[in-house]
Amino acid sequence: MKAQFWSLDAIFGITIFLAAVVVLLAVWYNVVQEFSLSYGYGSGGLQDQLQGLQARMVYSGIPASWNAQVTPSNTATWNNVSVGLGTGDNTTVSVAKVLELASMARNNYQATKAPLGVGYEYYVVISSQYFTNVSIGLNPATYNATSIQVSNRQVVLNNGLPANIRMMVWTNRTYGVS
Repeated sequence: MKAQFWSLDAIFGITIFLAAVVVLLAVWYNVVQEFSLSYGYGSGGLQDQLQGLQARMVYSGIPASWNAQVTPSNTATWNNVSVGLGTGDNTTVSVAKVLELASMARNNYQATKAPLGVGYEYYVVISSQYFTNVSIGLNPATYNATSIQVSNRQVVLNNGLPANIRMMVWTNRTYGVS
């Protein structure tokens, strides 16, 4: 009978020990996430996503005519597309795609993050002589951003006019992608 008593004590002790390890790991994971932007790779994650967003500004997307296949008010039509604003030559941006993405973002900003490949918040401002300041996304100044990565790119609109694209990937949290 004593052998059974001691084996039950051992099983009970191991169970308590493993539960404590699981709790410790959960707490440690949350602490690492909390400080990732300040001390870890969090700001690198912002930079990586900004570089991806930069590429999508001149990339045509999948399919190349994705803007003809989506309905801005129906997010179910956005599932099988990868958004890009380019026309296919890596320097020219389609005005129709810009306006379509702006309409999508006005209807459901959160749902536009996945087709753009962005997990953080984003804000894109496109300006030219053809139209001024078409903004897509959430302005970081309005939401008290704590960390911002910014990039500018000169492009040509498909009507031949030069344009500037200002892209921002930002967060107002102290940890990574939520």
